[in-house]
Amino acid sequence: MENFHEYKPKAASLCRYVECIWILNGKNDETNSIVESLVPGGRTELIFTKSELIWHGSNRRNEAERISSSFLLGQRNRVKYITCLNQYSSLGVRLRYGCLPVFMGVHASSCSNRITLLNKIFGTEIAHITASLFEAQNKDDAIQTIESWLERNIIEPNNDWRHLQEYLGKLTSIENAGLMTTKMLSKEYGWNDKKAERVFLKYVGFTPAQFIKIIRFRRSVEKLFADYENLTDLAYDSGFYDQSHFIREFYRYAGNKPSDFLKRPNSIAKMLYKTR
Repeated sequence: MENFHEYKPKAASLCRYVECIWILNGKNDETNSIVESLVPGGRTELIFTKSELIWHGSNRRNEAERISSSFLLGQRNRVKYITCLNQYSSLGVRLRYGCLPVFMGVHASSCSNRITLLNKIFGTEIAHITASLFEAQNKDDAIQTIESWLERNIIEPNNDWRHLQEYLGKLTSIENAGLMTTKMLSKEYGWNDKKAERVFLKYVGFTPAQFIKIIRFRRSVEKLFADYENLTDLAYDSGFYDQSHFIREFYRYAGNKPSDFLKRPNSIAKMLYKTR
């Protein structure tokens, strides 16, 4: 049983940094908690929770880590696995591409493919914020609390960030992300390959080539959920060399072949890609 809603930020100052604020409440069968895959989406989530979950990392057979406090879910370029236990209740902030350092002043690559407890970054303040969120009388009060906290933590970005956002906007808006290269950055902003990589690692957490692959995967998932009938056509339309290349890369990111993933899309994938 699951109740998930997304809300656009109300504060104008947050709109260019925050994609949405979401609230999730649900309950698992106590005897049948399900391991779910976290597929890459390129974005970072700040997750405030009073629930416990199990973090398996990139292999569900790994020794599990129990997380019972608010955390940062870093951007990922490979599939990860988690289990939500029993009843769960969380409020999350999904940041736009490249916006983690705007609030935390940390190098995005230091958070890639991992979970980081928010109290390690913000100290004891996080316990007070989390308590306030779950003591709020209604969702509007909770959203107001988190937006006020986010506004207090904005670090005004520089021109490199602004130029990167222009490029990311073009990258994520075109149909075939595989056609994009960093040559556009060099042509428009005078960035050489080294600078492009340095800026991407700082703000996005991955190199330009890695990030373009993530966007290409995201496009393919969206098309897959849109009932694309032919995997070969889907592969070419998404910028892959051929169907085998598509299936191989899809498996790395989703932990399943496209056909198997479509048969049983998990709850988190549905939330991330707003499917069905």
